[in-house]
Amino acid sequence: MFKTQHHVSGWTDRVHWEWPDYDRKLIQVFDWVEDCQAAIDLCDKRGLAIQAGGAVGVWPAYLSQHFDKVVTLEPEPINYACLVENVKDLGNVTTINGAFSDSNGFVSLENDPRESNNCGTWYIRGAGSIRAYAGDSLDLAVDFLCLDVEGHELEALHGFEKTIERYRPVIMLEEKPLPHMKRPASAAREWLGKFGYTIAARVNRDIILSC
Repeated sequence: MFKTQHHVSGWTDRVHWEWPDYDRKLIQVFDWVEDCQAAIDLCDKRGLAIQAGGAVGVWPAYLSQHFDKVVTLEPEPINYACLVENVKDLGNVTTINGAFSDSNGFVSLENDPRESNNCGTWYIRGAGSIRAYAGDSLDLAVDFLCLDVEGHELEALHGFEKTIERYRPVIMLEEKPLPHMKRPASAAREWLGKFGYTIAARVNRDIILSC
């Protein structure tokens, strides 16, 4: 199901990563992960970061160096198995096999056939057997919320509404149009405007918001 990839990165001593054997694209995440440094720099407090999807452990591993605790969600089973292996030595990372949505329940995943060599493009597609969580149900004081959930950002934010109102975390979102999306890519950002969030920075395909 997965193999060991050899990779040397400037921000970690780890050179071997467990990785889905069919992936040829998400492996580029090592070149992208430091994009979140601009968001980290905006965080007045660095107690807890919540992050999804887990990118086979690369994002939470990076965040673990900057926050006291990291909670990461990954719904896809093979990705999650690799993630657990890759962060098992990090004492401040909690992993959850599931997805964020607007309510607790169960969802299914789908991947575009054109992305068959990309383990990072699985997206939520209706009801299913994979556990979904409303972020508010975790009842956590979050300082940084980082979501890269393939077009499901708005639903995930709805599930965090009370948390956002109470703690006003710095929020980082991927904002790009995807073939399966039925609304503008800007919908999540526009929804956050009602809480006073504005764009603090743009980094490649991601936007960073604060209030």
